[in-house]
Amino acid sequence: MNCKNIFISLLLLSIFSTQLFSQRFRKLTWLDLSAKIAYGNSVLVNSNTMHDKNISTDYFTRSLAFGGRLGVNFTEEWCLSSEIMSHRFGQNYGIDNGGPANNIDYAKEVRISAIDAGLIGKYTFENIVYVEFGFKYSFINSVATQNIFEIGSEIDSLAHPNLKFADLTKKEYSPHLLSAVAGVGLIIISLDKDRFRVNLGTRFCYSFKNIMKKQELSPLKDGIYNLNKEYEEKYTEELNTKLFTGQITLEVNYFFGYYGKASCGKKRLVLFK
Repeated sequence: MNCKNIFISLLLLSIFSTQLFSQRFRKLTWLDLSAKIAYGNSVLVNSNTMHDKNISTDYFTRSLAFGGRLGVNFTEEWCLSSEIMSHRFGQNYGIDNGGPANNIDYAKEVRISAIDAGLIGKYTFENIVYVEFGFKYSFINSVATQNIFEIGSEIDSLAHPNLKFADLTKKEYSPHLLSAVAGVGLIIISLDKDRFRVNLGTRFCYSFKNIMKKQELSPLKDGIYNLNKEYEEKYTEELNTKLFTGQITLEVNYFFGYYGKASCGKKRLVLFK
């Protein structure tokens, strides 16, 4: 199932939910559109690399996501949203006594881009504080890795830019990723009788699935890093690599209409003027 089919499924689910919950909760179901940006860190969680004394994992590797969502507000508190986000994340490592001869220090960068399709539930307290929870399905588009070796005063960069699905991702990385989503935030601006809002919050995501295609793989098993025998015996062969992100989110939210009884007495979608 491709990204387009996922988006259509989420949209149809939102429309179905609008009709179902508008009958059960209240006469009107408000609809809103949002633009969102999220910035924070990303970590490829793998206990082998985290506990290897030769490897320094950067827990503040940057991540950036931006996109939009369609929200269906069943009550003043409950909202169900479908969202699409473009997401860039990765992992930075510092490696001691590694490299082809196990005797040099170097840095490794992993950069991954993906499209996230999410279904998110949100509960708002007193039109001020909200909590959100749900899941997202990520389609990994590309992976780029770079190993930077420092030998004396010279830096030799072994780069593999813009590796597409047919190359590195097909061999070593999973093409899809399912993650849990949870967050909390504040409505910091509310204008035009609450039809226009700006939300500021935090969001945390953790993948259920191994981001590597096989359990015996890790982002460092690229043919460049050679394990020291002292640590190789302590490695667990069957071990997943999970993605964690923690981000600050900024969202501009506009309520554009509602589904309910119009002046003619029939239920329909009514857009605000």
